[in-house]
Amino acid sequence: RDIINYLNPKSIDFGISGSIATEDIIKIIGKELKPYIHYAGSIPIKLTLNGNNKKQTMFFQSMMDKNNFITPVDFNELQEKTITLQSVIDFKGNRTKIKKTGFYERTVTVDDKGNEIINLDEIFGIDGTIMGNRINLIKITMPKTLTGKLAIFPKSSFALTGKAFVFGETSNPRFRGGFNVQSFKAPELLTDIRNLSLRFRGHEADINIDDLLMNGSDMQIKTTFSLLPSSVFHITHLNIDSRYLNVDKLMVVVERAMKYVPTSSPSSQNAKASDIPVDIRNGFINFARIIVGNIDIKNTTSRLSLHNNILYLDNLKTNAFEGNVRGNISVNLLSMLLNIKLHGENVDVAKAMLDAAGMKDMLSGKADFDTDISLQGSTIEEQMKSLLGTVNFLVIDGQFGPFGKLENMILAENIRESAFFQTFIGNMLSGLLSVDTTHFSELKGTLKFEDGICYIEPITSSGDILALHLFGKFDLLEKLN
Repeated sequence: RDIINYLNPKSIDFGISGSIATEDIIKIIGKELKPYIHYAGSIPIKLTLNGNNKKQTMFFQSMMDKNNFITPVDFNELQEKTITLQSVIDFKGNRTKIKKTGFYERTVTVDDKGNEIINLDEIFGIDGTIMGNRINLIKITMPKTLTGKLAIFPKSSFALTGKAFVFGETSNPRFRGGFNVQSFKAPELLTDIRNLSLRFRGHEADINIDDLLMNGSDMQIKTTFSLLPSSVFHITHLNIDSRYLNVDKLMVVVERAMKYVPTSSPSSQNAKASDIPVDIRNGFINFARIIVGNIDIKNTTSRLSLHNNILYLDNLKTNAFEGNVRGNISVNLLSMLLNIKLHGENVDVAKAMLDAAGMKDMLSGKADFDTDISLQGSTIEEQMKSLLGTVNFLVIDGQFGPFGKLENMILAENIRESAFFQTFIGNMLSGLLSVDTTHFSELKGTLKFEDGICYIEPITSSGDILALHLFGKFDLLEKLN
């Protein structure tokens, strides 16, 4: 259609209409996201712009039904129904008025004169006015609770309610209201959430996740983040609490989730990792119990923060192997450089060796230790090669296992039975070997790690019968292989 005198139009009458195949929309969105979208058929669309040099009205409308649709979420209340997506926007001077915008259930009735009457019942609506650079008020409404499932998880289910309001400067608007997701279930991920709430508070928003259950592990998450425009997503507060976490079972959830992560193109795989656009200022974790294999860790607390791609756990405190451990840990989430500074007290060595390594009756006693090490890499080989730092330890009132017996350290059984032990000196040594040398009052040492080598500098023990002084080095990678 024509626009009359477009330099100073007295009237505008412009319109286009047609349809677009949902398959073509998927190509525009990207094939990587195709599994996340439920689609079929073609979507009819209509766009008009009418008015004059003082006022213009833009009208957009598209319709979807059971045979023609595209959506990442299948809502139960909308099945077998015709849905209209439309927007009406008036432009007059510096005023922009948004009205009759959103998703609507479309029904057609006939009056007593035989005329068709089109009814649009709001499902999700947007209405408001913008004056220049100021939002007078924009209302986002959802009159009824919607239940449905995510297209990527066909067995999932949830209920959604809420409303929101936007006002203030367009450069940094304020928000009020919020939304609730209740009874979320995703059996594909072994995950349930009793309630997830989003609450707007001006320039900030709160997200609370109540009773997040993942394959038997539970979490409660409370977070506050900034709504001010920024290239970095600022989380001002983050609290994570848990009564029980089983890391092995959580890894099952992670493995399942990885199957749903969009595949990357070869070019993006080879691209240099960009900075993580997230900043966590004040975080705190409080885990009552963590199970890792046979290791049972209790009462773990720590401050948590994230800056410049580095995740920090500061003032970490926990109870492990009936002892107390505290310190600081940081990890670069891009380079995977891990720094560990820990101090342990009164750790049960026998329990630690049994639970962590499956080694029974090898060493006992109560240990204190200090660890200051760093490592990097995604494989054990890379981590061992990059391992750098020192470990100091002190074990008191303990006992060696079989390797602490003198005969096992010095003499093999066939030597003890040789003719040498028939001599007077041999008999004296043989008698000495029958004394229990495994007990010690103190075992202490320093281990230094560099370039895949562990340096013993040194390890010493003292007991009533036997004192040991061990030094040397060994190749971690060779032992690993």
